[in-house]
Amino acid sequence: MNIINSTLPVRMQILEKRAYNRYVLLLNTKKLETKSLIELEVGEEYLAEVYEDKGVISFKNLLKKPKIRLFEEGTELIEKLLQEGDEKAWYKKFIIQRLMESKSAYEFEIYKEMFFAFFEGIYHIPFVYEGNRALFEAKKNGNILEVYLYFEIFGALKIIIDNGKIIRIQTPFAKVAHFLNEYFKFEVVNTLNPMFVFKRLMDIKG
Repeated sequence: MNIINSTLPVRMQILEKRAYNRYVLLLNTKKLETKSLIELEVGEEYLAEVYEDKGVISFKNLLKKPKIRLFEEGTELIEKLLQEGDEKAWYKKFIIQRLMESKSAYEFEIYKEMFFAFFEGIYHIPFVYEGNRALFEAKKNGNILEVYLYFEIFGALKIIIDNGKIIRIQTPFAKVAHFLNEYFKFEVVNTLNPMFVFKRLMDIKG
């Protein structure tokens, strides 16, 4: 196992729960049965670090993969936001215009999520990175800018920026932190969830 494969988290899907803490999972194309000390959701995908000790393989630091819509225009939108900022409030006008012009239910749902996130003070933009779905989120609080990123290759990253300077980056994966620590100061956290989850709004009862 080379340094990249042993360092980066692996993706798995939970296929079945067989007992109190035993699950069947799909890793690449192979089905495995394992036990977990935490409750896992059948049908969901997770990222996890792989460790091997005396021939026994274990998965640690499981992170549930967020549901991300396919949005190929996201990269261009993120670049514009980072280059121009949003002092003229063009972002909100853009989303409203696209909502009205949506040509499909899927496209409408993408902009609807972005619209609701914006009203929580969050720029929420799915995009495509190396052929995989990814997610960009940003929220400003005074001089502090928090950026959440999700990539298939590294999982979730949270970047804390103070007055334009990166002060720390958070990841739930110790191996990712160690691998990238040469470039930035990383902080390992227990979990790292997106700032905005659309289903929260659907749970509100009036």
